[in-house]
Amino acid sequence: MENSLLISNFKQWLFLILLSSISISSICYSNARSEIIIENNCSVPIFLNVAPGNSTGKKIDNQKLLANEYINLGQYTNDKIFNNTSIININYHSENLQNNGSIQFSLKNGWKSNKAYFNN
Repeated sequence: MENSLLISNFKQWLFLILLSSISISSICYSNARSEIIIENNCSVPIFLNVAPGNSTGKKIDNQKLLANEYINLGQYTNDKIFNNTSIININYHSENLQNNGSIQFSLKNGWKSNKAYFNN
């Protein structure tokens, strides 16, 4: 009888410890976010495509940017609970498809710090 009482108490304590750990983790939870602004420094118009990956940002298909024009793509957020990286792919090309390029933007949501950087 005494052993079953000890096991029952142990299970209750274990449950409380796990519940406390989850609660503390969610209280300390944060997210990595960036507002992305793209400027076309070319002398010709370009067309822009954005694939947000697993971030909360919007997908953009063939958005035209005139020469020396900029666009605010909006906010992109990685709000995953565990250490996670969102890869946002930004591709662009000229109207005649002669010129093109790509940029990769990363949002890293970590336990100790959040980071945002370009991978080119």
